[in-house]
Amino acid sequence: MRIDGARLDRLLHLTSEVAGAGAALSAVAHAARRRHGHNKQVNALVEASEELGRLCDELQTRVSRARIVRVASLFGRFAGLVEDLARGMGKRVVLTLAGEHTEVDKRTIDELAEPLVHLVRNALDHGIETPEARRRAGKPEAGRLGLAARREGTRLVVEVEDDGAGVDLERVRQKAVALGLLGAAEAAALDDAATLELVFHPGFSTRDTVGSVSGRGVGLDAARDRVAALGGRVELGSAVGRGCVGRIVLPLTSVVVDALLVQAGDECYALPLEHVEEVLCRGPSAAPLAGAEARWPWRGKSLAVASLAALLGGDTRGDAAGAEARYLVVLAHEDGPWAIAVDAVLERRKLVLRALGRRLRRLPGLIGTSTSDEGGVVLALDSASLRPLLAPDEVRR
Repeated sequence: MRIDGARLDRLLHLTSEVAGAGAALSAVAHAARRRHGHNKQVNALVEASEELGRLCDELQTRVSRARIVRVASLFGRFAGLVEDLARGMGKRVVLTLAGEHTEVDKRTIDELAEPLVHLVRNALDHGIETPEARRRAGKPEAGRLGLAARREGTRLVVEVEDDGAGVDLERVRQKAVALGLLGAAEAAALDDAATLELVFHPGFSTRDTVGSVSGRGVGLDAARDRVAALGGRVELGSAVGRGCVGRIVLPLTSVVVDALLVQAGDECYALPLEHVEEVLCRGPSAAPLAGAEARWPWRGKSLAVASLAALLGGDTRGDAAGAEARYLVVLAHEDGPWAIAVDAVLERRKLVLRALGRRLRRLPGLIGTSTSDEGGVVLALDSASLRPLLAPDEVRR
């Protein structure tokens, strides 16, 4: 049975409103219990509000999952496209897939199709060499093109990776000068990262002739514009002789996560439990955390520690706020675990996270928003984005 996506969106919005009303009722019920004690009427009100909360959680989860599909439905469209394009270019390409069981909203899948086509075309035409060129470079005649997907909090990351020649950065600089984008001295002074950014300029192409796939100057710029309109970003990485990777990072419309609610100052924040390794209570006799020098022993290691309030305020040095914080939340990171200091650890809860609005997207460390029991806004945090906010000396130690 096919259901219009807009109707499901409206239904999800309504369930969120119901959940907010249920949370407000729960707050009133518990306030009544604190004031009037455990009398029969108050107990019945609390029990009813808790049951309503449970039903709202289940309803939100089920409606959210009604829109969920696997990335395989998107990746499956590229097998024939890659084969046809490679044949037309006289190239041999093996397509590999990873993360095709990643589940995301169907609207996200539909929105990804166009920019992903641009990245795939670019990899096939500019990246992977002809069989003859690959033989001369000591590579297998058949190139490898990989599509991979994974979910990071409320973001979807899709990568297009090839094992081709990589981006000829000097050629890019020369082309930029020829197109009048910058002068020869400016081009020569560009580092590799800035040079790679030039390929996203509208109308930019390193091809001197127009072909069936490239040379028109429409590709990576179109992909970036499309993804930016969705609140995401496109990144490009290259290694000469070893290949390129194009990465699309897109915020998901909504996703249900298990989260740990913590308090820093007067604010409540949510940390996805998949990032939390342990919660430590410092105890009343623990030494104060000393700003940028804060360290904490943990399982034979010395963890870098930062005040959550300071991180979000952008000041990790000489910080007094958080020095007496009672709890440390140990967070997993690809560079090793670290910890944030918070004033209170509230509870574990299943949350429906929504994508950030335009203004909040600019703030580091945030991945989505949800609602509190009182109907207020809870900001969900991403440990991977918070980690770079640590003082540089702390990251290296």
